[in-house]
Formats: sequence, structure tokens, C-alpha cells
Amino acid sequence: MPVNQLKNIGNIPVHYVFVVRHDEQWTKPVIIRQDYLRDHLENDKIGSIHEGSLNLYFSYSTGKVECSGIDLSKYIADYTDFPVIEE
Repeated sequence: MPVNQLKNIGNIPVHYVFVVRHDEQWTKPVIIRQDYLRDHLENDKIGSIHEGSLNLYFSYSTGKVECSGIDLSKYIADYTDFPVIEE
């Protein structure tokens, strides 16, 4: 993803949803708010930047997902910011 897009925080929260194929199965989505991912980039040096794009490599183990040694498990299927719509 373009780093300048990640750093351009607006009034409406943007979420990045990563759905990954691991061990021949689709994983639960990793859902990270834009400002949280930007903080991980700036403070934890998550991922790598090449030609203005942020590249992320996710590593999976039982019930855990990491990127650049940072535990992102709390973002697995994190629908906190998405309200349940009831009829």
C-alpha cells in the first residue's frame, strides 16, 4: 500500500482488512485501523518500504499472527469499530 496514503489520516476512520491464505485455508481477517497501522510503522518499524509502498509479511502460528516480530493477534477479526445493524 502507498505509504503516503497510510499517513494521510482524515476525519473518517479508514480500516485495512487483510485476508490471507495460510496452510491451504483462508484465515480470519486482520482488521487494522489506519492510525494504528501508521503508529506501528512509525514506532515499531513494521513491514518494509520499497519505492513508496509499504510491504507487509504476515507470519502465522496457532492463534497468533505477527508482522516484523510485532504481535498483531488483537487485530484478528477485530470488528470493534463496526456496529451491529439490527432490524
